Amino acid sequence: MRRTTAGEWAVMAALGLLGLTFALELKAPLFRFAQWGTLTNVEALAIGAVVMWGLVCALERRFPRWPPKLGPAAATWLAVIMMATFQAPGYRLEALHFALKVAMGALVGWAVYDVTTTSRRLAWLGRAFALGGLVVALAALAEAGQLEPVATWLGAFKAAPTRAGEFRRASATLPYATIAGAVLEMTAFFWLAWTLSASSRPGRWLAAGGVLVTVVGLVLTLSRAAVLALLSGLFVWSLAVRHRYPSWARGVALAGGVVGGIVVGALLITPDLVWRLRTETDRDWYVARYEAPATVTVSAGERVRVPVKVINQGVRTWLPDAPFPVSLSYHLRRPDGTVVTYDGPRTPVQQRVPPGGAVTLLVEVEAPPTPGRYVVEWDMVREGLMWFSWKGSPTGQTELVTLGPPVPEPASWKPTPLPSAPHLAEPVPARPELWRVAWQMVQERPLLGYGPDTFRLRYGAYLGYTRWNRGVHANNLYLELLAGTGWLGIVAFLFFAWRLVGAITKALQAVDTAWGHAPALALVAWLVHGLADAFLAFTPTLVAFWFAVGLLAAGVRGEPRRAP
Repeated sequence: MRRTTAGEWAVMAALGLLGLTFALELKAPLFRFAQWGTLTNVEALAIGAVVMWGLVCALERRFPRWPPKLGPAAATWLAVIMMATFQAPGYRLEALHFALKVAMGALVGWAVYDVTTTSRRLAWLGRAFALGGLVVALAALAEAGQLEPVATWLGAFKAAPTRAGEFRRASATLPYATIAGAVLEMTAFFWLAWTLSASSRPGRWLAAGGVLVTVVGLVLTLSRAAVLALLSGLFVWSLAVRHRYPSWARGVALAGGVVGGIVVGALLITPDLVWRLRTETDRDWYVARYEAPATVTVSAGERVRVPVKVINQGVRTWLPDAPFPVSLSYHLRRPDGTVVTYDGPRTPVQQRVPPGGAVTLLVEVEAPPTPGRYVVEWDMVREGLMWFSWKGSPTGQTELVTLGPPVPEPASWKPTPLPSAPHLAEPVPARPELWRVAWQMVQERPLLGYGPDTFRLRYGAYLGYTRWNRGVHANNLYLELLAGTGWLGIVAFLFFAWRLVGAITKALQAVDTAWGHAPALALVAWLVHGLADAFLAFTPTLVAFWFAVGLLAAGVRGEPRRAP
């Protein structure tokens, strides 16, 4: 057997470090390249590992080992992505940045495949990957418990926490909770493999603790797709090993029971979480209709009480004793839309208002000290969280006519400005709306699409928005690729996915180590989760995907093969 060279050890160390830190991408980039984009710490580490691997291969005068089936399929898919990039009708720099990131991830996967020549190395890199996921899970627990200084430290990794209404979704060190869920669903299988392969009882219990922490962290993300993807992978694994490895099957079934038990426990502790399961987005939680006088006439600076009937058109009951109480307020604008004051006085809802129910409130409106015509824009507010209009609920309007001479500003007159732009962005569309847009885009450019990773930059125009969140993707991996790279791109990806499924099947049937099964099941979860979310554009999930691909290919390789 050939001895491991110092260069190979260095590459293994670099890839192991990448496995440990792939989910610790800082939001502040290491470098900015003008209009060409940025380079993050994780991207720099991935590039460094790939460059080191290339230098070692060059010094050893060998061509890297080449995965015989997955390699050509991956290369074909990357070639089509590049074709779609250079024919894109706009946003070519953004498309090129995405294409280069995918290529970088593919090189990471190739490097992992090349150096993972033994089952011991596969287990070593698998442990590094599992520990990288454990960091995310522990951060998710600390975030959910608002433990300092961890909760403050997490601000270095994301712009803001992820929320579903009043529920804070744990996103840990990732930019969004959905991305954290995708990372944890994959690493959970590596922790389970660690548990099944542990040679001592203490080691087995420690690894089982890693499984438990990872699953709890995943549930705290409130990602429905991540939970279903994890359960799908566990189901496939239980079917694959039920006859060959009965003890493994029992362990996998126990893990599935733990996942279900934690989900049920969360619902029992917080029953309102059921709305996360029953509705597509939280937009349906916060909808109101207003019946108010068309015009109110007052003297400048005068206070007047205006009766406003509010109808709850959402799916949830308004409760007066809720942690984030519901109140009626208003924004005061001039007829041209200029904001005079954004935060009007609050009139709390002091009774239970079920869906379809109504309540009439007397709202105190303070007229500006300067006479003129104004617009009172009625809007419900969930104190400490958001205005209903931020979730897309239409506001009501009353014309306010102030008469008489100007008066000195009273002490109570304290106008508030328009909030910052992120709070006023258009609400996130529901999945069916995004999927409809993706389908419309591919009908317009069927062959190679509009360019990879440009869906997020275009979807708002199709929905009639003038301002929208550029971080929102198609919420379906396959439709996103279809819109960005056309039918040629999706066929190339599905060919690659077909090769992946073949390797997954071979791993589950022919590989006799749990570490060989872990990347296969992680990729099952990734492909299932792709039906409800798209996360190729995010470096942590991109690196995790290709890392698992490299480990899967190495696990089913048998004897190392070299490219012709």
